[in-house]
Amino acid sequence: MKTTKFILSLLIAIFMVSGCNTVKKIKKGGEKPKIFKAIGGKAGKQIDKYMDVQLENLSKELENASFDKEKEMIRVTFETGVLFALNSADLGIMAKANITKLAAVLDKYSDTKIQVEGHADNTGDAAFNQTLSSDRAKSVASFLISKGVDSSRLSTVGYGSSQPKVDNSTSANRALNRRVEILIYPSETLVKKAKSGVIGGIL
Repeated sequence: MKTTKFILSLLIAIFMVSGCNTVKKIKKGGEKPKIFKAIGGKAGKQIDKYMDVQLENLSKELENASFDKEKEMIRVTFETGVLFALNSADLGIMAKANITKLAAVLDKYSDTKIQVEGHADNTGDAAFNQTLSSDRAKSVASFLISKGVDSSRLSTVGYGSSQPKVDNSTSANRALNRRVEILIYPSETLVKKAKSGVIGGIL
């Protein structure tokens, strides 16, 4: 009898823990936006397809960027040399053209959230690099807003040199570490739509 009660209590505890574990942080880097776990079934497949179609559109429109898909999240990476002059947070003409194309695609998939990250290499003053990376992220976000992306979808963060992609041992590697990354991930609204089967008709 005691064994039966113990097993029953254990099963209830496992159920409660699994039911509460509804969100997780994206693994790469420090403070990241929270996204929903893959929910599986038809809803999960709809979200995955929604993000795949968005990624296909992004890769067609943006020639000067690289792309990675990490479960529900799309990571778009620009080398800062594509966007900014040395030690500047002001977007150039070509940069604005790139961000305008990005904004057009983001507008088509409004049920996503966007975090803009600024990164630097390890040369120069750490405090300066931190401020510069933050200002560059804010410049990209501000320009996206000016092109019609809803500000409520956007957040920014500057990581300075704390999140290198590769080691800073060569000038080529340092160039890769000077970058802006755009993280695109499902909103709670998209998850709810997927669970109710609403987004199936737009894919």
